[in-house]
Amino acid sequence: MSGAATSIERVKRTRVFVAALLVACACSAAGVEPRDAGDATGSIDAATVDHVVDGDTAWFVLAGGGKEKVRLIGVDTPETTIRHDPYGEEASAYTRGILTTGRTVWLELDVDHHDRYQRLLAYVWIVEPATGTPDEARAGMLNAMLLSQGWGRLLTVPPNVAYVSLFVELQREARTARRGLWAA
Repeated sequence: MSGAATSIERVKRTRVFVAALLVACACSAAGVEPRDAGDATGSIDAATVDHVVDGDTAWFVLAGGGKEKVRLIGVDTPETTIRHDPYGEEASAYTRGILTTGRTVWLELDVDHHDRYQRLLAYVWIVEPATGTPDEARAGMLNAMLLSQGWGRLLTVPPNVAYVSLFVELQREARTARRGLWAA
């Protein structure tokens, strides 16, 4: 490997380390301990997809009735509603391809249930989770899949940090493999 390539890899590893450190510091400042995958504190309830807004937001019909706008926890995709960011259309298309209207999904809540815009915050499972392990999340949780495919970036807002370690790893893998928005 050339000296320049080695330096670039060192910078990438440093950025991942700094991101993880910032998450840890934010959690500490908020008095929250990062938890391991599967430690979300909320319930897991079935819902039906109504429609997708963009890569990280969709409307669902809840099992108990009523409709909720849901923001995916832990991932931020490029914008396509107010402004059009690079790779935003691709991220939205990826989410639309998975969250087809009428599909049953499972919404897993964490500590904070709503954001400042009154959107429900959730991990969206496309396969009903049995254990919530990292391997299960990689294959069946939309939040993790967006990061793994490179269509979003890690966005950690304590205290909702149940899968933060996995999400840091997935973003690192996507970036290293130059998937999605990391391809440029």
